[in-house]
Formats: sequence, C-alpha cells, structure tokens
Amino acid sequence: MANKNQRYSWWKNELASLGLLLKKRNEFNDIKELSSLADNIKQTFIHDYKNSSDLKTNKQN
Repeated sequence: MANKNQRYSWWKNELASLGLLLKKRNEFNDIKELSSLADNIKQTFIHDYKNSSDLKTNKQN
C-alpha cells in the first residue's frame, strides 16, 4: 500500500510540474489515469514544440 501511495504521489507531482493540480483523489484519478494524463500532456508539449520549430525554420527560408 505504501508503494502505491508513493507512485500516486509521484504522478501527482509529475502533473503539478506540468501545470495541472489535482484537487482531490477519486476513482477517476488512479495511478494509470494519472500516468496516461501526464504522458498525453508531454506528447502535446513535444508536438507543439516541433510544430513551432518547423514554423520558425520555414520562416527563415
């Protein structure tokens, strides 16, 4: 149980570092849900970064 709470806390902190704060814990924000959400946010950041880099490169050419 302690390990599960540590993993939950880790994912909660990971989401906080991405700008998403969780108000309360319920059945909709279990560890799997938190990890999927963090991954989706990171993928969106990467996608947006690549798009902005491509746009910058195209403007220079």
